[in-house]
Amino acid sequence: MSNDISINNSGQAIAITDMRDDHTEQITPLIDAITDADAIEAFLERKNTSGKRALSQSTYTNYRRNCYLLLDYCNTVLSVKKTLSKVTLDDAQAFATYIAFPPPSKVGYAKRPFGEAGWKPFVVKKGWKAGDRALSETSVNRTIAGLKSLYSWMQKTGFVQLNPFALLDTNTQERKLQEAKSKDRIIQMPNLKAISRWLGENEQSALESKNQKIIRDAQRKRWLFFAYLTSGLRISELLTNGSQSLQQEYIQGKSYWTLNIIGKGNKPAQIPVAKKFIDEFSKYRLGLGKSEQPNPLLNEPFFYSLSGNKPIRCRQTLYNNFKEMMASVANGLHDAGLLMDALKVRSASTHWLRHSFVSIGIDQSQDIAIMSELARHSDLKTTMGYNKSNIIRMSSVLDDISDSLN
Repeated sequence: MSNDISINNSGQAIAITDMRDDHTEQITPLIDAITDADAIEAFLERKNTSGKRALSQSTYTNYRRNCYLLLDYCNTVLSVKKTLSKVTLDDAQAFATYIAFPPPSKVGYAKRPFGEAGWKPFVVKKGWKAGDRALSETSVNRTIAGLKSLYSWMQKTGFVQLNPFALLDTNTQERKLQEAKSKDRIIQMPNLKAISRWLGENEQSALESKNQKIIRDAQRKRWLFFAYLTSGLRISELLTNGSQSLQQEYIQGKSYWTLNIIGKGNKPAQIPVAKKFIDEFSKYRLGLGKSEQPNPLLNEPFFYSLSGNKPIRCRQTLYNNFKEMMASVANGLHDAGLLMDALKVRSASTHWLRHSFVSIGIDQSQDIAIMSELARHSDLKTTMGYNKSNIIRMSSVLDDISDSLN
């Protein structure tokens, strides 16, 4: 009896037993995985044709967490321990509820690697209690999306037959509301100017302290702010791309700086960068005792540790720097009586600067197509969501209606 390899309609690899001898169909996995953990590692570490890991670092980190959340759920939470191939639609739906509202036994207050003593699937802030959310609706949807990808890949390799997560609908009203709200996660121009002023004052105060660590921290915060705001790059792009991504070009007799990067979804792009970006990068480097321009033969990082020797690869470091900055600016706004501005600034994350970049660009240029290219949105509708010109026109009409009633 002989076996032939075939691919079914879903792209799943199967071994078809010679029909003359047997009428059964058997799955032959295309990966050398014995356990679920083996399959997860194969999924995370899969390579593209150039031999490099297919997933970006940020996607790898998120997917890894999601996969081991599910593995822990199957091994320790379900009343009957299950392998990934035995997970049902009911299990998948129960898992979605579980990660939103986990039991206290699964919650901790410090991050630890999976498998290490004291590891907990969920890390929350002090004050969390049973019945509180551990993951937001958005985070739940992202987790489910990651597991859909895991199962889709395992199904195609033949490790599992079905994908229970494919049947979960994440396009909920809550998700649509969150997407609408995300367009308002913008730092308005008056507050951007307040941040810029604070950065200048903070740097001056640091210089007066003559403390090298304090000075470099202040200068890194300044560079982080302008690197983000003048380029619209994502934090992962600032960390995974380096100085060799920068290139000086002469077009029609004029000098331009461009950035060749691998962005979200491993998509390559070439975008121009503002003179302000280059100036602030040079200033940051000089503060570290480095040359104004990076060595063209070396791919130097955009951000360094306070010692000036080690590159920063952890996004949490830059995120924490940014939140420290926002807290200080928010305190100043609060003291000035600008309570709503203070609340908004305190809530801001690094990604808000990317949103601000797109919003300001549309306001200044009124060219949505160009801003869509600069932001590298795959759908023009995403960029159009930042266009507030209709608000101005509608507000004018409302004022006219109100005036006519007087």
